[in-house]
Amino acid sequence: MITTSAGTVRPIPIPAATASAGLSAVLTAIGASEPFRDSDVTPDWGAWAASNLPIILGSTVLVFGFVHRIVERGGPALARSAVVLAVLSVLSLTVFWSGLPCVLAGGAILAAHEARSQRTSRTATTAALGLAVAAVAGAVAAALFG
Repeated sequence: MITTSAGTVRPIPIPAATASAGLSAVLTAIGASEPFRDSDVTPDWGAWAASNLPIILGSTVLVFGFVHRIVERGGPALARSAVVLAVLSVLSLTVFWSGLPCVLAGGAILAAHEARSQRTSRTATTAALGLAVAAVAGAVAAALFG
């Protein structure tokens, strides 16, 4: 548990981080298996695990560690951080196979939720949530049809 500048106690965001990393892992595994493509090539799950899981786990630790520190401080920086993470999640769709879009989007959603609960910029939090949802939708589409 942490104490924020607003004086409330916030838990470390382990459930949100786990959900983001899990969704990333599932989507990259679906993408690796090429479900809707005419391919008779069997996926190399060992190579997938060796390349994708470290990226997903490392980025999850970094993103949610960053969000945890920003939530700890509170204030308007929280809404700005949510927007930055959301924009990065959309931009990371260019490397969707890495699993970064869902991890960044999860961090953006958590930061936006916390910013909204602290009554900071409603416009910024709404924009961050919209971009994060768009990034997750793009990651799902890329995994299925990419």
